[in-house]
Amino acid sequence: NHTDIDVTVENPRPWADHRGLNRAFRAGAMTIGLIAPLEGFDGPVPTMSNHIELIQQADRAGFSTLWVRDVPLLDPSFGGQVFDTWTYLGYLAARTENIALGTASVVLPLRHPLDTAKAATSVDQLSDGRFLLGVATGDRAVEFPAYNIDYQTRGARFRDTLAYLRTATERRFPLISSSLGTMEGTDLLPKPLHGRLPIFVTGRSQQQIEWIADNAEGWLFYTLPFEQQA
Repeated sequence: NHTDIDVTVENPRPWADHRGLNRAFRAGAMTIGLIAPLEGFDGPVPTMSNHIELIQQADRAGFSTLWVRDVPLLDPSFGGQVFDTWTYLGYLAARTENIALGTASVVLPLRHPLDTAKAATSVDQLSDGRFLLGVATGDRAVEFPAYNIDYQTRGARFRDTLAYLRTATERRFPLISSSLGTMEGTDLLPKPLHGRLPIFVTGRSQQQIEWIADNAEGWLFYTLPFEQQA
């Protein structure tokens, strides 16, 4: 619903006014989000029947966040999301009004950080600041050979990718020298509406808890027994 587009974001919006974060986290209250696809299905492939209508209903009903998985290739032992993560989120940004839109989670080692950064900041802009970036190392080992990426070193590649992404999205015409590439004299647009993207690390992602605390805004963890969750 916004018409004034500012792709360079010379004056970032206040972090305290972040629509996505405020939707997902409320002081003194619990919020409930959903993860796509919103259906129970037999086998590894969802039908995606009425998925837009269901998501719009969740938006109107006041659910906090809709999370979309990143599943590049079908592994019959996992299943789940079938649409491209970023195409799907761009579509959902146009078809929803208030619900926060998040990734749970983008498999960072399989993508170049500039591609992930460009897609993430685009969704951030097109959703008017409702985007939350969940990231992970990836746990479907079968996908890594297709990208010619070493599964065993995904933890280090995860750290390098996240550092590259943060620098490219948070600085103007950054100077980057990384094993993943170099940047000099160029800039990545659009920039995030609030100056940076809210990033959530999934599980341990082969990192120390202290590293996660220092490098992310939040933590996505798996379902645990209530006693352990406490």
